[in-house]
Amino acid sequence: MQLSSNEVHIWSANLAISSTKENELRGYLSIEEQLRAERLHFSHHKTRFIAGRGFLRQLLGWYLNVAPATIVFTYSLHQKPSIVAPQNCSIQFNVAHSHDQALYAITLHYPLGIDVEKFQDNYNRAVAERYFNSEEKQMLFHLPHEQQAHAFYRLWARKESLVKAIGEGLKIPLNSFSVLTNQLQIDQDTWSIQSLNLFTDYASAITTQLPAPILTYYRFLPDGYQIINPSEN
Repeated sequence: MQLSSNEVHIWSANLAISSTKENELRGYLSIEEQLRAERLHFSHHKTRFIAGRGFLRQLLGWYLNVAPATIVFTYSLHQKPSIVAPQNCSIQFNVAHSHDQALYAITLHYPLGIDVEKFQDNYNRAVAERYFNSEEKQMLFHLPHEQQAHAFYRLWARKESLVKAIGEGLKIPLNSFSVLTNQLQIDQDTWSIQSLNLFTDYASAITTQLPAPILTYYRFLPDGYQIINPSEN
C-alpha cells in the first residue's frame, strides 16, 4: 500500500470473524496481546479484540512492508498508540471500534483521530448536558425528540475523533469547544473535522491536521480488501 503526503486511507472491518480467520489473525499478535485476549471472559469480546488488533497489524504490515508480528507499539500517557519498530516510521494511525465495527485511519506525518459510534434509540441527556458546549446543546435539544439520539451520536463521534487526534485525554474539557464547525483552533493548532457517511447504523468522524486531506476508503473482505464509495454503504 502506498500513501501520498496529502492522503488519508480509511479502512473498515467487521470484527465478527470466522474461527479460521481468528486463528490467522491471532498469529499476528504479540505475546502480550495474546495473553490479554485470553484474559477476556466472553468469547465475542475475545474475538473482537483479536480481530481488531490483528487487522491493524495486517494493515500496517502492508504499508510498512514488514511482517505484522514484528511491529512494536508504544502508548502515550493517554493510551494513544504509535509505532516504535520499525524505527523512524512516518506512518500516523488511529483506531476506533463499536460493537462489531472497526475503523482504521492511516496517513503520513500528521496526527489524526477517528471514531465510530453505533446508533441507539436513546441517548443519555446528562452526558450531553455535561460534555457539550452551549451551541451544541442548543442545536441538539431544539431538534424533534425522534431526531435527537442520532444527532447526539454524530456529535459525540466528532468530539471523540478530535480528542483522539490531540492525544491528551480530557486535558481540554469537552465542553470548551464546539464541533458544529469543520475547523477548530486549539492551543495554536488547527484541526479539521469531517463526519463520515460510511454506515447507516453507525456515526463516524475523522479529525486531522492535514490540510485538505484526500480521503480514500477501503473495506476488509474475508480474503482481501476492496476500495469502496461511502454512498454504497
